Amino acid sequence: QQAASVLYLVGLVVLTVTYHDPRKNRLARLDPKSSEGKGYCAVYLSELLTRNNYRTDAPLAAATLLFVTLETAG
Repeated sequence: QQAASVLYLVGLVVLTVTYHDPRKNRLARLDPKSSEGKGYCAVYLSELLTRNNYRTDAPLAAATLLFVTLETAG
């Protein structure tokens, strides 16, 4: 159960706070019509798609691990 909790926290919460939020905040500060804003938007979308897979997979893996742990325990 602890492993599932750690996987969930690291895969979802920590990744969101340390990776997604700073990039989202930077994007929000940029003018979408500026060349810097347009350039960063392309980078942001590319990075977002990759990391969102991790944010989706980690809770699913944690739930699976928790289910298997609970099933084998009793």
